[in-house]
Amino acid sequence: MRTRIRQWFRVAGVARCQVRAIYQMLGRVLCRLDLAADGSPLGSQAWQDRALLGEARRGGQVNSAAAGPATVLSRTAPQLVRRPLDWDLAPVEALRLVRTDAHPVALIGSWAGGCDVIGSEPVLQRCPPQPLDDVFDAPCAPGAAGGTDSGFGGGWIGYLGYSAAGEALPPGGQRRLPLWWFGYYDHVLRHDQGTGKWFFEALWTADRHECLERRYQDLSRRARGRSPQPHHYSCGDFRLVPSAARHKAAVAQAVRYIRQGDIFQANICLRLEAAFDGDPLDAFTQAAAVLRPPFAAYLRVPGGAVASLSPELFLRRTEQTVVSRPIKGTNHRSSRPEQATGQRGELERSAKNRAENVMIVDLLRDDLSRVLTETAWEAGGSG
Repeated sequence: MRTRIRQWFRVAGVARCQVRAIYQMLGRVLCRLDLAADGSPLGSQAWQDRALLGEARRGGQVNSAAAGPATVLSRTAPQLVRRPLDWDLAPVEALRLVRTDAHPVALIGSWAGGCDVIGSEPVLQRCPPQPLDDVFDAPCAPGAAGGTDSGFGGGWIGYLGYSAAGEALPPGGQRRLPLWWFGYYDHVLRHDQGTGKWFFEALWTADRHECLERRYQDLSRRARGRSPQPHHYSCGDFRLVPSAARHKAAVAQAVRYIRQGDIFQANICLRLEAAFDGDPLDAFTQAAAVLRPPFAAYLRVPGGAVASLSPELFLRRTEQTVVSRPIKGTNHRSSRPEQATGQRGELERSAKNRAENVMIVDLLRDDLSRVLTETAWEAGGSG
């Protein structure tokens, strides 16, 4: 039975044990990033990850300055410093401002407590063959905690491939992108969706004082110029990988394994490939502006770019609470409210879709219990 399961997951793309191993890795981060230098809990979100994407923030006390050079409070300990920006830009326009910088990133939607985060020019990068422990075992930045206005500031932003946990899946073909990649961004542009205001935020140190001051001035100058315009791009026709016939065969094989009791569930992956000409940043900004997904993310990494337009929250940690909002069960949604209400009712009454939803919630509950010291579960739906 084990052999057949392993053969199946070569087609399916990810095994349950792989997900558990990734959770175990994330558990190390969840345990390490929740305390400030004085041992008190940080007052804002410390870890959030969606599918292949994640952010690990470092926090401290916020020092706001309307203009002029920031006050350097310590020569060694990063301090979270914020400067307001008089900008009237959409998040995708702010991302275009840093198009030509090294490794631009964007987290647009429900990240960081309802804020959009734009970054570029990381001071550190980590990817294979470097050890992932360089990211996960990095100590929290020291600094005063307990401020009510904690902001984002900066930290590690990147993505994890499914095989990053060490239990590598069989090779599925040549990879253009690293198995995982993280950059340490000690400054970001943060857009508060509640107020519409932009801020330049940085983990300020004396060693980086001059560089961060130049970055603030440079980004301010860019924003005063002409609003950055999108560039042209083109995308060819998509093709299925594997083919439709092979995909149907994989579904049939999964059904046989389930009926035989070999497996309980399977995630069958299907890739869409197309020729692309242009900058992936432009494809992302157009899609993010039209679709407005809650977890849109973009990273330019060695070999290409990663763009996510996801409605699904994989993992969010706030102080001592971990939240996951998996999605299973889908239906068409009309733009007309009355029809959309009826379609939602159909979804809720579907035994198949409800079973899928219960199954994924149970799986995540089981996996998270392996890395949490105390568990008090609350399951609920979302609109």
